[in-house]
Amino acid sequence: MADSKNRTQLQKLFKSGAKPSEADFKDLIDGSLNIADDGIEKPSGADKPLKVLTYGDQENVLDIYTKDNNTHTWRINQKPTAETQGLNLETGGSSKLFVESSTGNLGLGVTKPIAKLHIQQSGNQNALRIDDEAGDTTPLIIDAEGKVGIGTDQPNAKLDVKGNTAIAGTLSITQALSVKEKSTLTGNVGIGTAPTTTEKLKVSGNTAIAGTLSITGKVGIGTTPTTTEKLKVNGNTAIAGNLSITKDLSVDQNTTLTGKVIIGAPGFNGDYPLRVEGHNASVPSISVRNTATTAIEAVATSPRSAIYAENTNPKGQIFVAYVRGGQTAYAQSSSISLKKNIRPLQNSLETILKVEGVRFVWKESNIEDIGFIAEHVGEHIPEAITYGDDEYATSMSYNHIIPMLVEAMKEQQKMIQNLQEAIHSNL
Repeated sequence: MADSKNRTQLQKLFKSGAKPSEADFKDLIDGSLNIADDGIEKPSGADKPLKVLTYGDQENVLDIYTKDNNTHTWRINQKPTAETQGLNLETGGSSKLFVESSTGNLGLGVTKPIAKLHIQQSGNQNALRIDDEAGDTTPLIIDAEGKVGIGTDQPNAKLDVKGNTAIAGTLSITQALSVKEKSTLTGNVGIGTAPTTTEKLKVSGNTAIAGTLSITGKVGIGTTPTTTEKLKVNGNTAIAGNLSITKDLSVDQNTTLTGKVIIGAPGFNGDYPLRVEGHNASVPSISVRNTATTAIEAVATSPRSAIYAENTNPKGQIFVAYVRGGQTAYAQSSSISLKKNIRPLQNSLETILKVEGVRFVWKESNIEDIGFIAEHVGEHIPEAITYGDDEYATSMSYNHIIPMLVEAMKEQQKMIQNLQEAIHSNL
């Protein structure tokens, strides 16, 4: 090919008056395409393209060489393997692009594409990358490990999306789903099952929530909540971690709690099955009311307390409703180990004489009763009264009257003894 003459050289040999040699005629013939030898033909007809025949088992059509050193770089053929037929572009015997004739499937690096676009990744190269026009963001990438990144060129999971994501249809996840940032789902979500058009979240199977779950709408588990029910559960419910309730809790049916229940004392690690801690001086920690029968029934089957209550201001404990000798008894902690600055009561009889017992009718129940007026007692024995935010008392401890009565009886007994001694001395 290096000795072949170009068109300019041949034109000089065949110009008017020239005498071309046999070699010149050979060069002229070899420089022209021959239908029989070269397999290239221009069929007659304006709409007929150039006709090219193939060669060999691979039905080779065209080889491409470099201009300078005559190195073979690319080949176009129609049958890279015995089982495939199509248009193939290869280099070094390896297919780089193949369009299958029967299916129209496009293969990159593969000669048997099984999809409309089939990419055979090799080495550490990314399989696919699509950049935006500015090149400052990577809209889509598939790396060498098959990880898909959207908005990132370094995906850390099978699907790694950076930025807002909108899914208008159904999203089906058969294995684990990890969400590290905020996610907003405006449609219906089904886990283990398909949600109906009215179900925002439907879960079938065991569900574990390790972190915080915040739901602003209504939730029904095993049932459908009403318009006034934020959470409605039908069936057994297991909560392995802490359950925090900041507002009202309403229980309409039987509820069994096998663990510890703590109200108002987060983080408390005591052994009490039920602990209630209040922080409002104007209201009691627990208020129980029953207009038909007993409000609270507590039973202890051994000489221990059925109900234990602790007051931290002032410090003290109250143990009530324990069983002793088959009878219910009431007791209050009074150990010297809990007290300091101990001193005797003064003027107990004078104080008791100022306290007035009364008969009255409760406004709410219209039941007649006897007792004290707490505000009146508080004027003389303030330790016995707890006040609310207004001037009215919220509770009264009748136990505080007992020490006063004991000391008043002692004072009265001493007065009686003095009178008896005076009478005997005058006889």
